[in-house]
Amino acid sequence: MHMVVPTAQRTLVRTASQINSITGKKEIVRFVVPKAIDDNRYSTSLQMSPSGNARLVPEYVNIRHRVRKRGSKSSIEDLNRLPRSKFKRIVDRGGFEAAHFIDDTADGCVTVSLQGLSRQPRSMPAYSIVAAPLFFPLADQLEISNWARRSFINFQEHFAQGAPWPLCEGRRAANIELPRPDHLGQRAFERTDETVTAIVSTQPRSRRYSAPDRLKRFPSQMTDSA
Repeated sequence: MHMVVPTAQRTLVRTASQINSITGKKEIVRFVVPKAIDDNRYSTSLQMSPSGNARLVPEYVNIRHRVRKRGSKSSIEDLNRLPRSKFKRIVDRGGFEAAHFIDDTADGCVTVSLQGLSRQPRSMPAYSIVAAPLFFPLADQLEISNWARRSFINFQEHFAQGAPWPLCEGRRAANIELPRPDHLGQRAFERTDETVTAIVSTQPRSRRYSAPDRLKRFPSQMTDSA
């Protein structure tokens, strides 16, 4: 089992900084917020469209922290603190620079190289994900899906958008834009690939098939606790 974790930081989410190639100074990474139109907003977040067949950026981006420059220094203004009418007017109008945040989530792939064999076997890359923290470890998506199947009372009240069905119930390829680390000219995964789930975890509290959900719980780092 290969476990990938980000380097520990003082905060879960923080602003990104880099050296400005023109000024040579370290500055807050920022972007210009476009004017609100029908398909680029979800509430007060910027909604990003995929590029072709790949999603290279998050689906929603925070635009509620304005970067203001005063001389050679920059500061961040939290627009959430403004009165509601002024806040909405600024966010809808756009045209300002918003701070870019990072949370260390990422995906990639891992390959292996064996030496000393007379014939090299075919090497298959493994998909690697650094996911967001799980704040409710005892309420995994698969358990929520089972609850929804048993009772659809107030279904839309609980899931106003989308549904709870877990990704582990489908068979989809990994990120097809990722190159192989050992052969950068090749793609790590193909569109025709079917995922294979390997479970590495402790045993559930009960071996009975009819046991209540609370007795089937076990720690898992797999997608949706599949």
